Amino acid sequence: MIITESLAKGLKNRFFLEISDELVRRLEKAAKPGLRGKRSPGGWLKYQDTFKKILDRCAFVFYLGGSKGKPYFAFMSLWIDEKRQYNQWDEKCITGMMAVVNSDPPLFEDMSALFNIGEHAVARIFERGIVKVDKDLNVDIFSILPEFYCVPLWSSFWVSMFQLFKMRYSNLNDLNQIYPVIPAKSGLFFGQISNKEFERLEIRTFVDDKSLTLEQQQGKKILLSISSGIENSPLCFYPIAGKFGLDEDYILCQMICFEMLKNYDAIASIIFYRIEDDQLRYKLKDQFKKCLLDQGKLVSQELIDLCKRIGVRPFLLEVKKAVFGVRMGSKGFK
Repeated sequence: MIITESLAKGLKNRFFLEISDELVRRLEKAAKPGLRGKRSPGGWLKYQDTFKKILDRCAFVFYLGGSKGKPYFAFMSLWIDEKRQYNQWDEKCITGMMAVVNSDPPLFEDMSALFNIGEHAVARIFERGIVKVDKDLNVDIFSILPEFYCVPLWSSFWVSMFQLFKMRYSNLNDLNQIYPVIPAKSGLFFGQISNKEFERLEIRTFVDDKSLTLEQQQGKKILLSISSGIENSPLCFYPIAGKFGLDEDYILCQMICFEMLKNYDAIASIIFYRIEDDQLRYKLKDQFKKCLLDQGKLVSQELIDLCKRIGVRPFLLEVKKAVFGVRMGSKGFK
């Protein structure tokens, strides 16, 4: 089945109409009294498994974190934020709804994610991405959700890093020419950073793998390699996990900085490519590299190798123990 541009727009409209209602329906089911069950380690495991099954694919990121004694889980879904239905260009947009559910103390905290996805990008996914169609030619509009699996991680990274960048760069209007990219299942998302003090990453469009340039294909490969193993992690839910002391999530951002510096020129050639002024492009690339260096020097290759070897959750537990030990030592505890 060929999905034309006009059909893609119609599917996009359906997606925007139905995604929030679908999420609300599932959350109401997950919030029914008695679902939590026994307050025990076994009861919590059953609860989180049931919660995940109810949300199903609406939660395209679902992370199990914390220790055995103090576990939590977090999920990311897409929805329409009634307070932010349009992006900076008066285009309809959809955003992420992230939530963290903690066992002890009991906590359910949710907030809008650090990204907006414009309707043009969603229509492009239906037209050029991976979409499921049954034998009767009915399109499964929620089958595009896996395309967004890297968006929470990379949007948190880009927003965090450019927030630091804005503190050291004087002419913020130059930032409107920077287009961070995020890998998708079958292509690349192209976003834009606002020159405002703190703003979400605006995802403007989607380009499928077949239409990417060689530089963009290489950039996607690098970004996927960097985020491999941490694309489902507390950084996706920044800043909730760190705010409530559930995980030292920002170390993952620093690890990305360290890894990105290994192939900085290849990535910079993509995100700064629209800047026609050679001097300005060089200046921005150099200043952003310094920002990455400041953060990347706080971690090491050994830490990154350890995370890849044992996994995100055990790694962050070790980090949390180490940070707690340092804090206690600074207070005079032995």
